[in-house]
Amino acid sequence: MVNPLDKQSIEVAVEFDDPRYWIMIFGAVVFGLFLNKLFDRATEDARGNYLVILGFAMVALQLYIPITQALDPDYTFSYHRNLPLHLP
Repeated sequence: MVNPLDKQSIEVAVEFDDPRYWIMIFGAVVFGLFLNKLFDRATEDARGNYLVILGFAMVALQLYIPITQALDPDYTFSYHRNLPLHLP
């Protein structure tokens, strides 16, 4: 188990009063609206291609952390970075 005081562990808590929180929320909403508009303007043929590309991108993002851990022996496990649900 990783000690919270481990110097290699990088944990950043972004809370509601932190401007980075609101920048990330606003950026995610704007990017989501942009993707919706882009998808709506695409032709029926292009939509299938966009969905395939989006699917591959999502799988690649999910595989990034396990591949990074396998290739870098100094990579420290972190509940914050490595688990989809945060433990209490």
